[in-house]
Amino acid sequence: MPEDKNEKYGELKLQNTGAKDPESAKRVGRMLGADLLVIGGMVELQGKVLELNIRLASVESGEAVAAVTGRVQKDWVNQ
Repeated sequence: MPEDKNEKYGELKLQNTGAKDPESAKRVGRMLGADLLVIGGMVELQGKVLELNIRLASVESGEAVAAVTGRVQKDWVNQ
């Protein structure tokens, strides 16, 4: 990522505030010069299972163009 885009990304503080709503997705995408954004989250469930919730959002409309939820076994790390 070019340095100026890294700076913009850092300013957005996406870790906690995130591009979780359509308006945020549009704003972030425009700042990064992107057409689509991958937005999502992960929750650790019992039994070393991770649940992933991922959306592909259009920068133009801010709406989700695809979404998927899945679970994976967390077996690649030690407890």
